[in-house]
Amino acid sequence: MRAVNGSLQALSALSKAGWRAVPLPTAPTPAPLGPAAANSTSRAPSLKSSASSASLSSANKDAASRTKAEEACTACSSALATLRQLASQGQINNRVTDVEKGAGSLVASLVELGLYIHALRELVLMRASILSWYTSNPVPPIPLLEALSKSLPPKATRPPPSPLVFSPVLAVPLPPSPFFDPPTLVEAVSSTCRPAPQDVIPLVLLVQQYALGCLFRAPLSPSDLARRPATVAAFLGGESAEGTPVQWRKTLDSLVEDNTVLEADAEVALKKADAMMASMFGTITKGCVDADTVATPESLLAVRSQALLAFATTRSLVATPEKLDAFLDQTRKVLLLYGRQAEKLSMSLQVVGEAVVRIFDLVLVELKKKDAAREGKAWIALCEVVIHIARRAGDTSTVERVSLLISASTSQNANPELQVAESCAKIAAAHCVLTTFFKSSEDKGVVDQVTRALLVIPVLSRLRTERLLPPESFAKIDKTLDRIQYATICHVRAGKRADQQYIREGEERSPRTPVEQKLLDLLNALAEHVEIVNRTFSATPPPPPAMLVGRTLLYQDAIEVLVLLAYARLSIDDRQTYHPAFASLERCLPLLSATFSRDKKVVTSIAYEAHYSLRTVASAYYNIGGALFNASKPEAAIRFAMHACEISQAAVDGWSKREEGAEEAEDVAAAMEDLRNHVAKRYELLALANQAIGNKESRELALEAYTSAILTQPPATLLALESALRTLPVAALLSREHAGLFRTVQRATKLAAFDLRLDASRVSLRDRLRDAGHSSATTAAVLELQLAAMETSLDREESAPIVATLLEALLQLYTPAQNPMRRARTLVRRMQHQCTPARIPLDMSAAAAAAEIETLCTQDSNGDDTGLKAFSSQYLAMSHLWLAFHAHQARQDGASDATHTEARQALRILRAALDANIPPSPSAPKRSPAKAASPKEKPITRRRTPAPPLAAKTPFKTPQVSRTLAGRPKIATVDLVTPPSSRGALDHASPRKGDVEALVLDDAEKCFATIESMTNLLGALGYTLLRISYLKFLRRLAAKLGAKAPGAFVTMSAHLGDEYTRLGKTSRAGLIFSQADHRIQQMLKTGAPIPEAAHITYLTLYAGYLAVIGTHDRSTTAYSEALTIAESYNVDEAGLPTTLKIVERTLRLQRAASASTVCSTMLQRRPAMQACRLWQRALNNISRLAVAPAPSQDSALSSSRDAFTSSGPTDPKAPLPDFPTEPTKRSQPARVQWPNTGLAWLLADGLARSMLRIATLHSIRGTPKAAEYFAEQALSFAKDLGSSRLSARALGVRTEVRLHAGKFDEAKEDLEKISAILGPTSSSPEAIEARRLRADLHMRLLSVQEAHQGYLEAQKELDAYADEFKLLAGIQFHDLLIRFASDPVLEMLPESVLSIPTLSVPSSTKAVVSPRHGPSLLNGLREIENLLSRAMNFSVSRSQPGKLRELSLLTAAHHLGLAVTLRREMLDAIDFKLAGNATHDDLTWPPLEVITPAGEDLESVEASKQYWASIRERYRIESAEASMTDVGFSTLLPTAWTVISLHLTVECDCLLLVRHRRDAEPLIFKLPLDRVARREANDEDGGLTFDMALGELQNIIAASNAGTRRAKDVVGKEERATWWAERKSLDARLEALTKGLEDAWLGAFKSVFLDARNLDPAAAATFRSQVERILKRSITRSHEKKSARFKLDDDILACLAALPPTAEHDDIEDLFYFIMESFQFTGVPVAYDEIDVDQVAVDLRTALEELHAAQRAVPSEDEHTFLLLDKSLQGFPWESIPCLQGRSVSRLPSLAFLRDRLDLARLRATSPDRPHELIVDSSKTAYLLNPSGDLKNTQATFESWLDGQKSKGWSGIVGRAPSDLEMIATLSTKEVFLYFGHGGAEQYVRSQSIRHLPRCAVTMLWGCSSGLLKDLGDYDPVGTPYHYMIAGCPTLLANLWDVTDKDIDKLAEAVFRKTGLGQDDTFAGPRATLTQAVATSRDSCNLRWLNAASTVVYGIPVRFG
Repeated sequence: MRAVNGSLQALSALSKAGWRAVPLPTAPTPAPLGPAAANSTSRAPSLKSSASSASLSSANKDAASRTKAEEACTACSSALATLRQLASQGQINNRVTDVEKGAGSLVASLVELGLYIHALRELVLMRASILSWYTSNPVPPIPLLEALSKSLPPKATRPPPSPLVFSPVLAVPLPPSPFFDPPTLVEAVSSTCRPAPQDVIPLVLLVQQYALGCLFRAPLSPSDLARRPATVAAFLGGESAEGTPVQWRKTLDSLVEDNTVLEADAEVALKKADAMMASMFGTITKGCVDADTVATPESLLAVRSQALLAFATTRSLVATPEKLDAFLDQTRKVLLLYGRQAEKLSMSLQVVGEAVVRIFDLVLVELKKKDAAREGKAWIALCEVVIHIARRAGDTSTVERVSLLISASTSQNANPELQVAESCAKIAAAHCVLTTFFKSSEDKGVVDQVTRALLVIPVLSRLRTERLLPPESFAKIDKTLDRIQYATICHVRAGKRADQQYIREGEERSPRTPVEQKLLDLLNALAEHVEIVNRTFSATPPPPPAMLVGRTLLYQDAIEVLVLLAYARLSIDDRQTYHPAFASLERCLPLLSATFSRDKKVVTSIAYEAHYSLRTVASAYYNIGGALFNASKPEAAIRFAMHACEISQAAVDGWSKREEGAEEAEDVAAAMEDLRNHVAKRYELLALANQAIGNKESRELALEAYTSAILTQPPATLLALESALRTLPVAALLSREHAGLFRTVQRATKLAAFDLRLDASRVSLRDRLRDAGHSSATTAAVLELQLAAMETSLDREESAPIVATLLEALLQLYTPAQNPMRRARTLVRRMQHQCTPARIPLDMSAAAAAAEIETLCTQDSNGDDTGLKAFSSQYLAMSHLWLAFHAHQARQDGASDATHTEARQALRILRAALDANIPPSPSAPKRSPAKAASPKEKPITRRRTPAPPLAAKTPFKTPQVSRTLAGRPKIATVDLVTPPSSRGALDHASPRKGDVEALVLDDAEKCFATIESMTNLLGALGYTLLRISYLKFLRRLAAKLGAKAPGAFVTMSAHLGDEYTRLGKTSRAGLIFSQADHRIQQMLKTGAPIPEAAHITYLTLYAGYLAVIGTHDRSTTAYSEALTIAESYNVDEAGLPTTLKIVERTLRLQRAASASTVCSTMLQRRPAMQACRLWQRALNNISRLAVAPAPSQDSALSSSRDAFTSSGPTDPKAPLPDFPTEPTKRSQPARVQWPNTGLAWLLADGLARSMLRIATLHSIRGTPKAAEYFAEQALSFAKDLGSSRLSARALGVRTEVRLHAGKFDEAKEDLEKISAILGPTSSSPEAIEARRLRADLHMRLLSVQEAHQGYLEAQKELDAYADEFKLLAGIQFHDLLIRFASDPVLEMLPESVLSIPTLSVPSSTKAVVSPRHGPSLLNGLREIENLLSRAMNFSVSRSQPGKLRELSLLTAAHHLGLAVTLRREMLDAIDFKLAGNATHDDLTWPPLEVITPAGEDLESVEASKQYWASIRERYRIESAEASMTDVGFSTLLPTAWTVISLHLTVECDCLLLVRHRRDAEPLIFKLPLDRVARREANDEDGGLTFDMALGELQNIIAASNAGTRRAKDVVGKEERATWWAERKSLDARLEALTKGLEDAWLGAFKSVFLDARNLDPAAAATFRSQVERILKRSITRSHEKKSARFKLDDDILACLAALPPTAEHDDIEDLFYFIMESFQFTGVPVAYDEIDVDQVAVDLRTALEELHAAQRAVPSEDEHTFLLLDKSLQGFPWESIPCLQGRSVSRLPSLAFLRDRLDLARLRATSPDRPHELIVDSSKTAYLLNPSGDLKNTQATFESWLDGQKSKGWSGIVGRAPSDLEMIATLSTKEVFLYFGHGGAEQYVRSQSIRHLPRCAVTMLWGCSSGLLKDLGDYDPVGTPYHYMIAGCPTLLANLWDVTDKDIDKLAEAVFRKTGLGQDDTFAGPRATLTQAVATSRDSCNLRWLNAASTVVYGIPVRFG
């Protein structure tokens, strides 16, 4: 103990000396302490040589003091350890607590010195010592501290641990209950007596107190500071916390209560405990301040709540009221601080509320335990915070409970403030219940709560008028009532406006529920509350200012309530409700701070605050009056309308009559001016109500009201209008200071024109203005406004005479001398007015007006219009534009040419003016000089290419203006020269100097829109080149306009780039798009807003351009950006006129249609039909604004067809329909009125292009019928539009489809029609395409030179490139053949068998022929190869199947010519499989990725969807690269599998045979079909040609099918014998045909189908040497001593070795000739004249016999051959040729489908060693037997057997037809499906349903012709097998033609038996694969060939398990 005391004294001395290890923590991040601080200071002198000696001395002194403190601590700790050891041994009697008290003193000294880590370490030891007193086992160390001590480096170098490591010290587990029992006698006399509770508990609390002090005082890193609250809270009050301070304190209280601790000892212990608990409360409270911004709200709340609970356990809580209030206030602060922090982090209100209620309940429990008073302001404030948070969280029960607590605390208190709190709490409880009810309809006593609130509101009204209340009480009342009022109003409104609450005409008011009635009563009570308060405010003496705070808001809220009540009480059909509604509005008037006289109806003054409320009340009168008027109750509406007018007018009049010189606030003046602007609207309603009365007087009053509003305008306004019209166009006045006057004129004019239906002369205000003394200039100005008002209603029939009258009046007022420009403007507007289908004049008025405009615009004198002279160029150009529009609308002969001519002339004038340095338009908004010089006013322009010489020599010859209205004589003519190219005279010709002035625009937006409309019309008419010129002009014009058209430059650039892309000018398009992007980037840099519509258009069309040039990644990015912007771009249509709503919805449809079009280009598939539907929907929508067609219009326009409309949401991923839908009516853009005609023509252009796009996609896809249909739809639409160019495009598409379908005569007729439409000299894109098609027709008719010339002329068309390359290659190849004919060796090349690789490689010579021919021929071949490669790259994804197939045969990519249509349909099918039932509205932009249904993703869906997702990428983009034929693909094949593809050349004279095996390059043979016949020189017998074989097969199948169908009619014995004889004859013929296929076509190369890999290696080597000797003898001449050297290729030699020794002599001879020819082609000389072919054949046969006589390996049981057959060969039974009989063979469409099946087998494989083996669970088998009911024999054969399989899990249908859904469910859920019926079950399930299956069972279709593929000319065939292949069927069994039931039933039984399908469990034989079983079961049929050969298998081998 002396050592302890000595150490303590040393530490005390250091403390008294003022030394501290670290400064007290005053900042969130204190300075480092401990060794780190010492080290940092000790190193300071070495780091800074200039340090003073005083600093060095101070540092040394500090280090010395630290050393002393640590030494004293170490000594004391060592002594304490010794003492603890002695105490544990019993050597210190009952002094264990004194030892720990000493340790506590040490800790206190260390804490005082700032050595917190040392103190925490001592506390760890104290905790362990205390725990040892009542635990028998050794106290386990704190795990974290133990790990820390093991992992740290030596003390001298290691940094101090984080104080948070010691947090477990806070938890000291409680001892077992017996520990605190009184000691027994034995224990009392023992030397190890248990310490007393009064000693133990204070020690534990001491440990916890000092631990908290160290943790909150010790400096922490920022991360530890953030973690500290949560860490401390976990040990103070976590779920698993044990031995917390609160628990120890409660344990002490319980021991005192049961007298375990004596009273004297208890008092001392309790005082200590209170002090320590209070200390811990203060430590936590102060320590959490620094963590408020870094720690989580939950952790802070947890630790602060523990502090509160700690203080709540002390007796100090109830010692004085002040301490209790302070505790409650601290609790309130903790909860409020938590709520605010949680709100900043957007935490869930429910979570926050639950946490607050939990803490409040804990505090409440402690208060109840202490019997603490729950009253007073602090208690009320705490409860109000809890109510506030609980109310926001929707915790109704808590709000009610706490409000009851407040009531209980204030029940005996008359303090008004407490009464306010109590009443507000009750209102809050009602508010919470109402809020819960409003959100969830959960009725928690809503009626009772509202009833209580109704009783409380009068109390609050009384308290609100209590003058002595503090201001916060007034605010509390107002805020509380405002909350419940707001919630109630929102519910009553139910998402509707106040003016939508009344019961409309024809509606019945449903009885109000008690809740609804109570809510209305509540609103009325709230309004009465404000009325009571208002009376107090008006009383004398006036209330104090504090009471008036918030008065304006009170009045506004009350007026809102009263207005809502007025609406809610109103029922249009119930006249008794009119007065209550009117009375509610009358109650608003006293609240407007105004005095109202019933006699004079004059409002003398209005405060600014009442302005909004005044408008609200007036609007309510107005709206209710309008509703009554609309319900045909004008007599009731007049009262409301009159009050609306009187209130507004009285306010304005009162304001006007105010005292002169009175100064008013600016805001009040502005408010009154705003109010004045609304007077006219009130008069308008009054006029309408008076009109509806029906008498003349009322109607005159209505018109008088409008007229008075116009005539009484201030003179300054009219003078300003008159002056402005001298320099500004009318459009500038409509959107500036005269907009209000224009609205008044507009309403008056429409009332007179459309409601009163007055004569046009009475509608015109000309006479009224003249009578009122206004000048002619003022009269003209008002008439201009009237005309502008009528222009928005030009689609109405009544407007025509009125507009004509106004125009004539203006023409009378505007004289040529004084007002030439305004007269020209009026003439242009008259031309526009006449340009509709219903009003096209049949005289020369339009042309005459245009001629006068030219005169007016070119005269020298301008009178009063000098300021308007700048617009002359525009008026002149507009006259030409409207003449062009007239020509199109007239639809007369030559209209199209006239439209084109006038449009060209207008562009010429506009472009000439634009070329000048244009000043800003007077109508444009003024801009600062800095903005005028902005870089974005200088668009990037492309350097122009010099004009061709021809254009320079033939400019426009006269500046006179052409007047060429179709069908009328010309007033003036001009010689126009057709430009020589797309950049001819239009781009470079310019008028002579002085023709036109610089271009300044009258109404720039309208002018731009007019030019844009012409641009769109040209697009719809197909004038692509002129449209491009217009787009280029609009880009330049947009750059000049600047802010007037912020997105126009980008939009026009996007359309221009799109046009260039369509023409194939991709480089020029790229430049245009880059300029648009540059403009966008400039706008982003300068902060200028980018119009979303323009940005979307640019990104969408740019994505299409990128897709065309092949940059798919960038295209996807651009499309995604456009989609992102489009999703957030929504135009608010609320308040828009109907016309604008229609336009906005149309534009939305147009954007979606454009996106679908571009997506179709990107994907070459899905969204094309969606785009077409959207274009049609958009056109139909805008056509709602169309006028009725004129009687003279062609009635055929109304009969046009529309196959693209969609009545609801559709799936954009659905494939294009194979059969067109039923047509409906299509809208016509020609009938849409200005200004929406341009949009209609744009939509028509998009629709036409979309139809052609669909037709093209169908052609590419391989569905010619649908392609031709859609082309005809486009042609019909083009005729309706009157577009010759579009008609030519549609005919061109139809021509191409007919060419590929072999309809040459019809294609030729279409080409003649195109020539007739376009003319023979046209250079339009359509003409270029027609030339390409004509070249294609010549090529098919073998007119090679004509085709060559046609392709050369059509090079500008991108789609012609592939054909041109192919043609050029063919021409050069033909030239090479001619040159080959002159060479004795090469002349045999076309007729010889060729192989890749070649048979032999010469070791010495490399030239094919002599040097004279060799290099040039090789170069020619290389050029041919290059041309064909380029053709393939162009055609792989955009050409028809036939074209791609033909190109693939000319290149090495043979696999790309197989199943082209099937591969292209695969992506659509996969997308549908992955999307499942997900559907999307057409308006949703098509995604680039398939949308997985909600709740699914590719990680969690079933395995089949994972499989489809994995193979989708392989089908996404077709490639011409040999990705399927390289060695990489061969590594996926099992060793025993062989893939053989058979292709027929285009000429049908050669067979291409390609073999694939594992780890080997493809082996390719070209086999001429007639090589054997030619070799035998038999002119009469040309061998078995393809046409002969196909004809024989078709004859056999036709005869067989006929015999099969009449089998049931054969009854007699003789007939039966005859029938069987015919069948057997056909069987023999088919056998002969299959043998002929092998002998004549394959010959010796049947060995390609055989496998020589199992031959003995030694025998194979011998065979090689024998063959080489035989060949060497054959190629060596008798006089030569040395033979040529050669080396045989291993693969070719192995193929030869597979030939059986029993081969025919012709086969061996065929083999020999192949060898000899190969030698010659590789440079090895052959002596044909010295060769004995018969002897060579004998020698080769001998070599083959010896080879095959040797022992060979056992063939693999997995041996299998896949056949990939092209469209011409798929109908032959290749499986039955002799070399394949009995062997496992199956078919597949292409290598891609084999790859898919390999992946499927790997996915379902049961053994990793055999990933290719697919074993199917046969217990999951379904069957369909005799669904038609007429196959009795088949049903009798299998029914009993199938019934017996039901016990094994089989299920099926017998004797009835299944539904489509049953078939889908069976195929998608079962593993095996057996079908015994007619055909392939096509009549029971749709083909599209099969294709869309997510998985498909192994299927056996035993019906007739179930495997038949129908031929479609050049297009790929279609049939049931391909549907199942797309469905993912692993294996399909089907029949190629019709079969008889008995034979096929035998075959089926044999297959079932050999595969083990349906066999007993005792079946022990080997289970053959399905393909093996079919191959070996064919002999079970009576007709081995006619029936058995029909059965084929598609897919991979499967076994049934």
